[in-house]
Amino acid sequence: MPKEKGSIRTLRSLSELQPSKLQKVNVDLFRWEWCNHALPLITKNMLCAGAEDGKDACQGDSGGPLVCQKKENTSTWYQLGIVSWGVGCGKKNMPGVYTKLSRYLTWISKKTKEAGKSYVYEEDSASSSPISCWAIVFLYFVIF
Repeated sequence: MPKEKGSIRTLRSLSELQPSKLQKVNVDLFRWEWCNHALPLITKNMLCAGAEDGKDACQGDSGGPLVCQKKENTSTWYQLGIVSWGVGCGKKNMPGVYTKLSRYLTWISKKTKEAGKSYVYEEDSASSSPISCWAIVFLYFVIF
């Protein structure tokens, strides 16, 4: 199962439905080829993340960002994806699916420019792989 380390954040906790503090959990980013084998419905516009120990985003978390830090700059966060869908929650070897933002940069650039806003984009490269990622999710955080 090819992967890189990452993590998820959530506003939910295991003991309460609506905690006031942001929660987090480590997850792995999976290579698209492995993800496509596990979930044949994914496209090149999607990426997968999850944890072997059953920690994952769940129903109601859609729309939260997946953000990562890079090895050479641990103080800067990069948004790679948006929580989208999955098959159940926290299932072993069954990752969650995220919208892959790099596939929408032209659209994002156009819309932010129209709104008078700006964004910073840095080209991905093998030398700048993420070492930790978080999906910021708001409604559910499941551990099975």
